[in-house]
Amino acid sequence: MSVLLPRRRLARAAIYIFCLFLVLIATDLILVRIRNVVHPGYDTTRITSPTLPDGSVDYLTAAEDYFGRGVTKENNAAQLIIEALGRAALPKNQPPDGVTDRLGMTHVPEQGDHFVTYEDYCHDHSISEENEFDADKPLQWPVTLSASTVQWVNANEKPLALIAEATRRPRFFIPWNGGYRPEMLAEILLPHVGRMRLASRAILARSVMRLEAGDISGFEDDVLTAHRMARLLDQGPTLIEKLVAMGPMETDACHVDRMAAASGKLTAEQARSLANKLESLGELTSYARDIDHGERYFVLDIMQTIAHGASDRRARVINTVLNGFRDDTGIPQWVAPFLPIPCEDTMRVANANIDGLLIASTQRTYAERSSALNAWHDNIQARSQSKWLGMFSADWPDSALLPRPARLETRLTSARMECRFAIIELMLAAYKSDHGVFPENLDDLSVDSTDLFADQPLTYTLHKNGYELRSVGPDLEDASTVHADFDEIFPQLAR
Repeated sequence: MSVLLPRRRLARAAIYIFCLFLVLIATDLILVRIRNVVHPGYDTTRITSPTLPDGSVDYLTAAEDYFGRGVTKENNAAQLIIEALGRAALPKNQPPDGVTDRLGMTHVPEQGDHFVTYEDYCHDHSISEENEFDADKPLQWPVTLSASTVQWVNANEKPLALIAEATRRPRFFIPWNGGYRPEMLAEILLPHVGRMRLASRAILARSVMRLEAGDISGFEDDVLTAHRMARLLDQGPTLIEKLVAMGPMETDACHVDRMAAASGKLTAEQARSLANKLESLGELTSYARDIDHGERYFVLDIMQTIAHGASDRRARVINTVLNGFRDDTGIPQWVAPFLPIPCEDTMRVANANIDGLLIASTQRTYAERSSALNAWHDNIQARSQSKWLGMFSADWPDSALLPRPARLETRLTSARMECRFAIIELMLAAYKSDHGVFPENLDDLSVDSTDLFADQPLTYTLHKNGYELRSVGPDLEDASTVHADFDEIFPQLAR
């Protein structure tokens, strides 16, 4: 059998090019199929169970099982917090009563004595005044709260009382799957985070009101409630929850503590009592657990979705990552099936990178941790390529998805230092109340005065009318504590 080709060279060339194109398409599809195969294992999927019907790893259930371990209806603060915050704290992509059913609580009604934000309160009452506790700046004593702020706090009396009761429970866990299972972890919504932050500010506003009125017991209850709220949110599976818990929630509460210490309103016994109770709360926890069982699953779940997803889903996920989680245009749907992304190799590299990050985060001092984490980040960036060509490399998408850990370390250490400052300043106020003067040095106080940034004592200078207490700060120079910005830690989520 013979094949007759056209005599004209141009026609024959067109046939040759078309055949070559078909061969290239076939080769590409074979390569895509090979690269889309993911063999479950420690170095690829990290965990092998539970699984979904298609055999892929169910990272959502795995994360829920890990972070929900030991949580019961009796010890979980989430039920009371959701009851106080209302439906606004529940994800809108879940069935109305799905999450509350999983928590074993009664359904939250649409209307009720739920927490009202200052913005909504002003809108409902035609008020245009600024709320002092919405400003991102430390409070200074004396504080004069506006009439609208006082009215807003009083209007939230019932939900704030419920939140205070909730913070006396030790655990906090809100399930992600309330009947609608998101296609991947990146689609999970966390509406409770913002509401908890605003409720914490209302509680701190009330603490200032009580301090000014001389209700020291009420002030202490409120400020400790705010600290406990931060520690509850700190238990969340995501770094977003941990970031908000560290600052502004913990940081704001520490500013109020320090303001109270300088106010002269507390007796020696009251200042010492608050300092001891703050110390007994313990420090905010490390971010290592959230990265190991949260962010790691987040990255691996994305790669698994790309490997197993249909063309429309695959294109949507790829564009989401490439565009830094913004709704920008990207590759068209028809292109997605032809992209030979090395999913399994990428999962191996991601696991190795995250393991390296966790090792760097365990170094003994802040300086050693920061140096190791910066070196880790520089190594990731040095291997990253352009966002479009980079997807064909096994190093994709770590540079886009993983946080900037040195800044995360700064944020955590800063929050811990804020609490340490608050404890020391309360103890200094107690000493002054007892002796009429501040101590010559911090050794006269029964308190840990180590600078967590420098791993050496804080600088304490006694002045004629007061004292100066300084940390070297995150840049390890003579500067007061500063905080890393959220957008600097998660640039892909910046808005």
